[in-house]
Amino acid sequence: MKRNRLEEISSLFAEEVYEHLTEHQDFAKTEHAMMQKMNQVVCQSIETAFRRFDDTLALTRPDHLKIKGKVSRSILTLSGPVRLRRRRYTDTYSGKTLNLADVVLDIEPSDKITARVASVVTRFALDASYQTAADVLEIYSGHRISRPCVKSILERSSTILKAQRDKKDFSGTRKVDKLCCEADGTHVALQQRHIPKSKRKKKSKEVHVAVIYEGKRQNKNNTKSRINTHFLATQGHSDELWDVTERYIDATYDTTHVKRAYLGVDGASWCAKGADVLPGTVKVGYDLWHVHRIIKGAATREIASEIIAVLNRKGIASCIECIKNYSGFFDATDTEHRLDELISFFAKYEDMIRCGLRYNLGTIEGTNAHLIGSRLKNFGGGWSPAGIEAMVTLRAARASGEDIPLIRPSVTINDEPLDEGQPTSPKSDTTYRSLYNNTVEYYHQAKIAWENESCKIKHNMAQVY
Repeated sequence: MKRNRLEEISSLFAEEVYEHLTEHQDFAKTEHAMMQKMNQVVCQSIETAFRRFDDTLALTRPDHLKIKGKVSRSILTLSGPVRLRRRRYTDTYSGKTLNLADVVLDIEPSDKITARVASVVTRFALDASYQTAADVLEIYSGHRISRPCVKSILERSSTILKAQRDKKDFSGTRKVDKLCCEADGTHVALQQRHIPKSKRKKKSKEVHVAVIYEGKRQNKNNTKSRINTHFLATQGHSDELWDVTERYIDATYDTTHVKRAYLGVDGASWCAKGADVLPGTVKVGYDLWHVHRIIKGAATREIASEIIAVLNRKGIASCIECIKNYSGFFDATDTEHRLDELISFFAKYEDMIRCGLRYNLGTIEGTNAHLIGSRLKNFGGGWSPAGIEAMVTLRAARASGEDIPLIRPSVTINDEPLDEGQPTSPKSDTTYRSLYNNTVEYYHQAKIAWENESCKIKHNMAQVY
């Protein structure tokens, strides 16, 4: 029956398209006009169906909810703005008022856009500018939102994602023998208005990045790829990154089964702290890309190339001898001083460099480029700290295969009630959020009872339909 109804609607709309094509003989113009009409039809249908749904709720509501009146709200959907008119109820237990339709349909009470609109905006804003994300939405719905609104959507999505992570069970079941982890930092330019006057020389914020994977597999085209890669990033203190990393490992893996863990670092002290959160026997290796960069900064191109070749072929001892030989050619010069510092560097990090040569993780710089740099390092661009945090959190989640959460009122943060600070119901100890959940549960139970023909609500709902 539903299929016949849709076929009838499609046939009627096809007649409308045919008339427009015949009149204008322009496919592009017809496509645009029909898309606008289709959006209008969808918006009108949503408004009509919402009123009908609200009528049904009025007949199936709990006894302690009394109708107070009707109120309207405008909300932007992917098809355009719609005006939703629904009943407002008074809870006789607490004296509070609520919109039952908003609760049952999981619509944010104060939002001007739907959760699906926010999802579309978020997906585009992760790869393009806030302005482009707003332009894409205008193509969908015919209405524009501001850039601050796009930023607010990203920040809320990031907050919800973190709240969902915090609620995960910390009893991982995945069993692996080894884990690989690489950590590094990259700097993102700050907007000047977000820098205190006393620190105006500090024009960037360091983003801490970690990537966790289970080793590398050999591909057919003679390349290697990481296995089950997960990305984590934050613009906060480095300890926050390692806290998140530890929670992810505990929630994903059976840590008692991990025998070895390899940590790739660039020599920064905060990176080495990762050895305290990784399970099993941890070996810390100096990332070879950074070792090669230090060598190139200490010598000329020809000398650096030879030192790197000796390091890769013969190891650290031969590399140090090679540096000493070249150091003897320069008498009390800046080059000799830099080569002496290079020898001290190899002596200080000998074990880490040897570990880096043996295991050669070496993927963190590419991660920084595609995860952070490709979006946040635009020429002339600047970011607020909150914007950086939201962007890197969501981009890391998407790159790891996580779903970007929808902005819904049913997603609570730290189990706080919806109206924080409001008194609870005088007849119970439940919060206002619990009252909402109980109301929804009552409604679902009423629907089940109606479907089983075991409740008098069936008769009342039949009158509406």
